[in-house]
Amino acid sequence: MAHLAAGNALFGDLKSSQPFFLMAGPNVIQSEEHIFAMCRELKRVTDELDVPFIFKSSFDKANRTSITSFRGPGIDDGLRILQAVKTTFDVPIVTDIHTEEQAEPVSAVASGGSRELIPTIARSCVAAGVDGLFMEVHNDPNSSPVDGPTQWPLRHFPELLAELKAIALATKARTGHNAQLDLTPMNIM
Repeated sequence: MAHLAAGNALFGDLKSSQPFFLMAGPNVIQSEEHIFAMCRELKRVTDELDVPFIFKSSFDKANRTSITSFRGPGIDDGLRILQAVKTTFDVPIVTDIHTEEQAEPVSAVASGGSRELIPTIARSCVAAGVDGLFMEVHNDPNSSPVDGPTQWPLRHFPELLAELKAIALATKARTGHNAQLDLTPMNIM
């Protein structure tokens, strides 16, 4: 039950994050060395910009459209690596779980992403007042073993995050993001 209480506390912290929280990391664990380097740099940037950060990466990308695609280190090594990242950098961790039964129907419907759309979508979401963002970030997306075209280059991450923070601060300040709505009827007669 302690993990549920911790999860609820984290959810509460994230919901009240200002200007927003960020989930970011590579799509999949390529190696322990790579994951540590990525988390170190993402944490440096988010700490510098004072944006609450959750590290995200997958230990197994079982939902690939090709059986020969890179899947990651698997659950045992992957969870060991993610636990080491969590302990070393004192960050919350998010990962995803896939089943083979989901791969075919999802791949028939879902389309691939494009990193060029990331800034536009992120700006729109932040301007609309989201409480958090999810972003896959990689130091060399073109060499990523999976989903390289959908990952934002780490080199451009600080600039984009600073811009998103500025948008969030400007729009949330103007719109009273956390204000309570007055739903009492207005007398207009």
